[in-house]
Amino acid sequence: MIGLVKNVTEDPRARAVFIVLLALIVYLPAVTSGFIWDDDVMLTENEVMTASDGLHRIWFSTELSDYFPLTSTSFWLEWRLWGLNPIGYNVTNILLHALSGLLLWRVLLRLGIPGSWLAAVLFTIHPVCAASVDWIAQRKNTLSMVFYMATLLACFRFERNGQKSNYATALVLFLLALLSKTSVVVLPPVLLLCAWWQRGAIAKRDVIRSLPFFALALLLGLVTVWFQLHERFVGEMSETDTMLTRVLGGSWAIWFYLGKVILPLNLSIVYSPLKIDPAQIISYVPAVLWVCVLVAAWKARTTWGRPLLFGLGYFTIALGPVLGFFDMDFLLISQVADHLQYLALPGAIALVVGVSVVLWQRFIEKNCAERKWISGTVAGISIVILAGLTWKQSCTYVNAETLWSHAVAKNPGSWMAHHQLADRMAELGRYDEATVHYRKSLELRPDFANGQNNFGNCLFLLGDIESAIEQFLDAIQNKPELAEAHNNLGVAYYQKGAYQEALDAYKKAFRLRPNYVAAYFGAGNSELQMANLQGALNYYFAATKYNPYAADIHYNIGIVLGLQGNTNAAVASLQTALEIDPDHQLAQQEMHLLAGDASSEKAD
Repeated sequence: MIGLVKNVTEDPRARAVFIVLLALIVYLPAVTSGFIWDDDVMLTENEVMTASDGLHRIWFSTELSDYFPLTSTSFWLEWRLWGLNPIGYNVTNILLHALSGLLLWRVLLRLGIPGSWLAAVLFTIHPVCAASVDWIAQRKNTLSMVFYMATLLACFRFERNGQKSNYATALVLFLLALLSKTSVVVLPPVLLLCAWWQRGAIAKRDVIRSLPFFALALLLGLVTVWFQLHERFVGEMSETDTMLTRVLGGSWAIWFYLGKVILPLNLSIVYSPLKIDPAQIISYVPAVLWVCVLVAAWKARTTWGRPLLFGLGYFTIALGPVLGFFDMDFLLISQVADHLQYLALPGAIALVVGVSVVLWQRFIEKNCAERKWISGTVAGISIVILAGLTWKQSCTYVNAETLWSHAVAKNPGSWMAHHQLADRMAELGRYDEATVHYRKSLELRPDFANGQNNFGNCLFLLGDIESAIEQFLDAIQNKPELAEAHNNLGVAYYQKGAYQEALDAYKKAFRLRPNYVAAYFGAGNSELQMANLQGALNYYFAATKYNPYAADIHYNIGIVLGLQGNTNAAVASLQTALEIDPDHQLAQQEMHLLAGDASSEKAD
């Protein structure tokens, strides 16, 4: 590897091929990785992706959890190519990331950053990027980065030749970036920062040219805020954290991210919470230090402070949307995350590489010309180390069990890591192991209603009905609008034989979610157990309104109609059940019984 780096030709095509091949190699473990975490929400269990009118619903409805229509469109199109095979999605993510590395190289060249190609290589293989590349749902990052970098290049071309077509192209590319992920709203101030870097000042024309970019950023930013305000986590962050706490937490996060850039060890998909106490002096130290560094760099902006101000300024701006100043549902799970600094990462890497190259050239190669080979060796060693770390990190994304086991090992204080690992253990039928992690998750976050609901399901499957009911009631107390908890409470009461309590719980479930088929079905079963045949029938028919293709529902309708003496209608319902599921044994048996009863009546 060292020799390859040292002898790479000056031909840009060879350097480009090197970046792409390196990306394919280091992320090879992720090619066959499965779906994890919110891949189900974004893709595998998202009915919009399989719907023929999915594209219209992606662009012109509020069905999805957030407005990233271009990213969702890429998933919709790919679904037609490889369906539930994750390989295609993983390879696409890797290629998009490699393309971002190539574009970053060109951007850094245009900005005159020393070591631009090496910086692009290190970005491409940096372990922090694994969270964006190996996690399919983070297509938001890899796709938006491509358009983001392309926008910068188009702006630089406009600066060079003044052609309006380049300016228009830049605006279109920026819109595409925003439609991929709105965290790229930081681009307009980044453009002004680049103008300062190139000319030493921000001119009036720079501000005027940036205004349409600010307008697009504001428009799509407001759309994202609207979607966030309608998410399930709305209000939780603002209730728990003051603005001072957020600012202090953001300053800690900046140093955390910078540390992971320089020393990318102990990486994880989520991290233990940052403990921020405004009453403690230590909480203010990171903010004071960061401000001092930027102020010192500004005072020395004509000399050594110029690159520091540019690199750290970009790093700060790019991290701005994810530092906690704005409500963001993920920050309730983890205040810092590797995928959240994907956009900021190039600035820190370019700063470290650029300063290192300049210092090397000034103080080493200038006086020790015969030792120039050392620089290639150092670069090669850096690439090998980062490539090895990235390969290792990619291996943790092979499947959900591996990912969350790794997260728990690295961050035992993360309630989400324990919860996700518990969910995975429950899916595998390892309920005893799941209960350990559910308990730990709820110990770390006692008000997590979804966790209590899932824990209740686990206890139910273990046969501990009473404890399951306690968890469902706690979940409802913490989140009364959680329809699943009401439905599961109904299931537990039904199993216990408390049919009236079960019916009441089912009713609350489908009142919260009018199309909740399982709740209607459960209510019908409860009425049937209490011998209210017409009530049971009404709930069963309500269930078929929302799902006419459930064999069990039609079977139960047939049972009730048979008990009411309506044999012909009962047979029709049973036939419907068998058309849906020809192997439905209970329906087959009931058909034989009804046929026998009909024969007896005819003989009489």
